[in-house]
Amino acid sequence: MNRSEKAEFIDDVRGLMEASPFVVLTDFQGASVLELDQFRRGVEKAGASFRVVKNSLCRIALADSSKTALVKHFRGNVGVVTSGEDAVATAKAFRTLIKENEKIKVRVGFFDGDLLDAKQVADEAALDKYEFSRDFFLERRRGLVYDGNPPLEDD
Repeated sequence: MNRSEKAEFIDDVRGLMEASPFVVLTDFQGASVLELDQFRRGVEKAGASFRVVKNSLCRIALADSSKTALVKHFRGNVGVVTSGEDAVATAKAFRTLIKENEKIKVRVGFFDGDLLDAKQVADEAALDKYEFSRDFFLERRRGLVYDGNPPLEDD
């Protein structure tokens, strides 16, 4: 990689990281090329991306960014998942794919200005801001339809 390619890579990573609300650094040691490709394709279905990166260039790219907390975690085998506009969809797809492939491990995540450990990344992926309201509505509706009593009318 020559200087101009390195500069281009740094600019790409900086732009990608700044545009992404949800970023996860993964360790993929022991994963085959086929497993990484399947993981990449699964993440892409959720509108996100997965890249194996050069650590030193990523540290340079993030040095003066809003995600500087990630810099110290670029060591060893690092794959970066960056979300598209829908961070929740990315998190859910990521959670499912991690369960399917035990060789890919979460190192650290970044969401809403906060550095997240592996457990927090999994918790964030489990949250759905609409799930509680939707489930409540459906349960209430099911109760009104199936209990045999007509709904009470408000006067």
